[in-house]
Amino acid sequence: MKKYILLISLCISASSFAQEKLILGFDAGSLVAGEHRTYTTPGLSYSMQPDYLFGIEAGYGFSEQFALRMQIFIEQRSISARRSFETFDSAISQISTGTFGDGGGSNTFFEIPLTAKYNFFSGRSHAYIFAGPVVGLAFESGMPNFGIVGGAGYSRDLTHIITFFAETGYTVGFANLSSENYYKSFARDFRFNAGLLFNIGLPLEIEY
Repeated sequence: MKKYILLISLCISASSFAQEKLILGFDAGSLVAGEHRTYTTPGLSYSMQPDYLFGIEAGYGFSEQFALRMQIFIEQRSISARRSFETFDSAISQISTGTFGDGGGSNTFFEIPLTAKYNFFSGRSHAYIFAGPVVGLAFESGMPNFGIVGGAGYSRDLTHIITFFAETGYTVGFANLSSENYYKSFARDFRFNAGLLFNIGLPLEIEY
């Protein structure tokens, strides 16, 4: 009787472990950077443009539905600022070339999102949502940034080892990126990225 109990216990343990697996992958995509200001100078307007992001990620699936992952991105953020004012003769527009957070310009960021991921469907295709904290650092200015990111995506198992995914998200920054005293500036961005995930050796029969 004890042998049967032990065998059943081992089967349950093996089944629980089979739900877990380690995933590595890479991402590439685009983002549109923005910012929220506590004060906007009269006559100053902004235009945003698509920029790039790329990086790698590692994830750990605790079950078919739930996983944790860490992504490491290099990304470019650009904002053009145009100041309009009137003289006695004509109206003049002037483009600002300040750094990101102080008018216009661009900056390259190193960014690490750490997100929880929830799958809605099992099988080869998955719809999922994700959310979690994110930290970043601007290369040019050395200015840190932190906030939260959330979004939704779709993945498809191409083989037992390779999974394609595409997702979109929105990031809200909490760090003040402005060096001015009379207003604060906080990063915002929409992003779209896609890539491939690779199962690196744990049980292959469970979809990610």
